Amino acid sequence: MRRILYISLMVLGTLICRGQKICIDGYVLDSETGLALKDINIKPDCISTPSTTNDKGFFSLVLEQNKCEITFSHIAYYSYTYRFSGNKNNNEIIIKLKPKAHLLDIVGVSSDKITNITKNLPVYVKDYAIYNNKILLLTYYQKKTNDTRLMLVAQNSNIILEKSVFKPSKLFKDCFSEIYLLTDNNASKLQIKPKEIEYKENIPIKEFEQTYGAYEFAINNKVFFSSYHYQYFIIKYQYFDLDDESNKLNTIITLRDEKKIDMFESEFSFFYYAKRASHYGMSVTSIFNNLDKLRATQPLDWDDIKCRFSPLQAPFYNVNDTICIFNLTTDSLELFNEYGKNLKKVPAAFLSNKNYRNIIRDEEAHKVYALFRSNNIYSISEIDINTGAIKPQQTIPGYPFIENIKISNNEVFFLFKKNINEEYKQLYRMPLE
Repeated sequence: MRRILYISLMVLGTLICRGQKICIDGYVLDSETGLALKDINIKPDCISTPSTTNDKGFFSLVLEQNKCEITFSHIAYYSYTYRFSGNKNNNEIIIKLKPKAHLLDIVGVSSDKITNITKNLPVYVKDYAIYNNKILLLTYYQKKTNDTRLMLVAQNSNIILEKSVFKPSKLFKDCFSEIYLLTDNNASKLQIKPKEIEYKENIPIKEFEQTYGAYEFAINNKVFFSSYHYQYFIIKYQYFDLDDESNKLNTIITLRDEKKIDMFESEFSFFYYAKRASHYGMSVTSIFNNLDKLRATQPLDWDDIKCRFSPLQAPFYNVNDTICIFNLTTDSLELFNEYGKNLKKVPAAFLSNKNYRNIIRDEEAHKVYALFRSNNIYSISEIDINTGAIKPQQTIPGYPFIENIKISNNEVFFLFKKNINEEYKQLYRMPLE
């Protein structure tokens, strides 16, 4: 029970990990409000790779030595340096940052380039989706959390359609460009008609996550998706053809993190399980015959997952009929055609950039971009999929609290609020050059 409670509540602590690595966990909070702070820059002086806090203000670091100065910074807060000395008596790390006295003004922004789409709308934007050159907003009307509405707006901010909804979570756009309204229990497909927004069908959320929610893109009636296997060290990239009544699954490629697999199997070896044969209720012979199954279901400590056995990362996208797999383990980009034939493999050095965050696809312009974040400022670079090189970065300047970045028709969309305490998020648009 203690183990389950530890994992579920993510109890903070400084733990010495196997392999002589030191794992540090903690939260960053606003010193005045106590609210969790996301996207705080975390830079240890003893390692080259920085980190950031997640939506809950949580961070996790892996250090190679037991003395380190760790700097926490954000454009809206005064920086703070924590001196870690490997003291095992430190059972939790809570960092409190002091906000700057003044509300941040948006600096360095050209008003000609960045537009506040929802400036004149009395709404708090919870989520949004691009739909046929229009924008579907999930909002709290008049900032009231008990008045939730869908609004279809033109990019000039005019409201076209509006519909009240009940207990929504977020919007989801699938690989067929259908939009769903998600709740804790259901996914409701939306049908946008000239005069109203209707629910077309409801799907239980678990079923949705395993089907439409898992499909990543479609090419000529072929649906593509990826799945993790064997402790997240293996990714399979597959597709099925909607015209094939047998629903046969076709595998494009299977990627493996051999280094992690070797390390995992050397620790969880036959001898490891043989010593615990009675615990598993199996004979030594049964363990030998079922070793792969035991390894595949071996529960890992949360510390193991973050320190030693982190998942293989290789995002999966398409540009027109070309499939792109960005392998962060090898810093390479592999290209395939829709039938799974390998076209080429090129280096993608930007994947090893310490400021790299993720890939964003522009469905309309058929391009992919790399998103970077440095000193709390985001920048975007178009990727040349034929060479793996990136074009000059374009910055979204001076916006400290950005989230939900999307690209459509060579324009960047994002939600922004001026300070951490403000609930009123607005939707902005910036053209890409």
